[in-house]
Amino acid sequence: MTDSRPQTQNIRHLRRLAKSPIDRRWALAWYGDLRTRSGTLSGMVEDVSADGAKVRVGRDPIDGENVTLVLPNSSPIEARIAWRRRDHIGVQFLTRQSWVIELLLRVKETEEWFPVPVA
Repeated sequence: MTDSRPQTQNIRHLRRLAKSPIDRRWALAWYGDLRTRSGTLSGMVEDVSADGAKVRVGRDPIDGENVTLVLPNSSPIEARIAWRRRDHIGVQFLTRQSWVIELLLRVKETEEWFPVPVA
């Protein structure tokens, strides 16, 4: 039986101040696609929070502001581009993603998280 949420492996804390663990961004390494009006860009999701993510997509141009983030074993996530720097794009989810919060709580309970913060 396959779980419909991304795996907890390859995830670790980012070194950022946050009000609570739920508000934090968490470093990870998940393959994902950004769907745009002009096509699909494959990339690597490098961090995620319940409200957004940072995706490395190379230097491919992005058409428009609205995108859909597609992760393995997850429903597509509607988002908008919040920023662009070199080969990274920050996306803000249009709705808070409760599965991220559930993942964080589950990992915290089982202590499967990597304990070392990353810059």
